[in-house]
Amino acid sequence: MLVYDFVPVRAPFDRATATLRALPPAALASAGVTAFGGSNDGRLERGPFRDRWDAVVFDVKLAGDPEAAGFEYFEGEVQFAPVVGAGSHLSLSASYEYAIGRALSPQERVRSHRETELRVRTLLVLMATQLETAPAEQ
Repeated sequence: MLVYDFVPVRAPFDRATATLRALPPAALASAGVTAFGGSNDGRLERGPFRDRWDAVVFDVKLAGDPEAAGFEYFEGEVQFAPVVGAGSHLSLSASYEYAIGRALSPQERVRSHRETELRVRTLLVLMATQLETAPAEQ
């Protein structure tokens, strides 16, 4: 299955990009545990940063034991981009499958997908909050 969501970040792109690059991997892992539940056994890991002409991107995946968070797999890409004005755009596009996906009825799959959308939104909001509340460089 596929999921996509985005949130605005109320911080200038250049400052927030510096903050994003400086965040330790544990910050994303902690946000992942909050958003996806489970434990550090099913932790969210970040790949290396890549600069595109219009954004900074990095891969994410539930590593270790993704079934601890209810997934067979969850892999995607986070994109952080500037927008017109003083803000930024943070998005996640991912593919995933539930650990018990084949056993779900069509109605259960729809409900589970909505739950995944909520988890992704929670993750993005937590990440955006980290970027917005970081102190400006002196």
